Amino acid sequence: MKAASLLAVVLVAIPGWGLEFPHAVLLPGEPLEALLPMEEGPPELIFCGEAYPASWTVHPSGGQALWRAQLPADLPAGIWLLQHNSECTAFLRAPEGWAVLVLVGAEGAFVSAPGLVVLRGQEVEVAGPAGDWKLHYQFPGQETRELAVSLSPGERRQITLGYVNLSLSTPTTLPGYEFLLQAEILSPVGLPSTAAGLQLPPGWQAQPAPCQGCPPTGLEPIPAGVVTMRAWRIRPPQEALGSHTLVLALEEVGLRGEATVEVASTLPVEVVVAHWNLAQDELDLTLPPKIEYEQLLWAVSFLGRELPHTGRVLTRGELERLAQLWQEGG
Repeated sequence: MKAASLLAVVLVAIPGWGLEFPHAVLLPGEPLEALLPMEEGPPELIFCGEAYPASWTVHPSGGQALWRAQLPADLPAGIWLLQHNSECTAFLRAPEGWAVLVLVGAEGAFVSAPGLVVLRGQEVEVAGPAGDWKLHYQFPGQETRELAVSLSPGERRQITLGYVNLSLSTPTTLPGYEFLLQAEILSPVGLPSTAAGLQLPPGWQAQPAPCQGCPPTGLEPIPAGVVTMRAWRIRPPQEALGSHTLVLALEEVGLRGEATVEVASTLPVEVVVAHWNLAQDELDLTLPPKIEYEQLLWAVSFLGRELPHTGRVLTRGELERLAQLWQEGG
């Protein structure tokens, strides 16, 4: 939308240095707020080049003066200015029936939304007629993600962007056998730890593990705005047959990732072959799930015999399928 793009430029092109305004878009009924240095103010409200009278109250806020004015409901929609001395900032007074979605942690992301998009540092404010919205956002080097929200008229909602992607070294495991759970995390703010966010079924055990991209042991904090890897060795109990969901929830920023693993009494043939540790001659489900040539040769030795942990006799057809998987890269 050309109008939305031009308006976004106007709104972010006149920031003040001593004058701070919390919102780029003001909904009907919302108070007008402005932060000024202590002992200064109030600011002046301007519309179409003329001063607009406002009744201000002031309160201390974090070493600054918070000026607040409750504006009349029939305040004209459009671009307004707040001015103090030689500084000014602009905001949009939204029409009736509009809503605002604030996206936190959107710095560096491409955001496509069905309305006005206003950039504000690490935040993006999306404003438009209330209803069902579909937004798309993409961080550099990542896939495009869709965000569907339903907003009521006059609603202002805040959502934290970022993501938690969970991946498993195997989709199927055996009771009592460890496998690897990896997390790819992008958080808009720094976090001290992920330990409290790992949610496992009762009786399951987790132990931090090294992985490609993981920091050295002991460096637990998650930095802000940096894709970070974490990994755990997960062990299900002996009685844990069935499908189970593993969760990493970073409640501080509202991010959550899930992965589902199947605990079974036997494993598919390709899982056993891909995770067979030839050096130790044992099954290691924490290994990357890739069939190497040496593992394929190991499987050949079981042609016509039962393959360990599968409960099945390896057939020529299954061996040909393993060879095809190897040719395709595992």
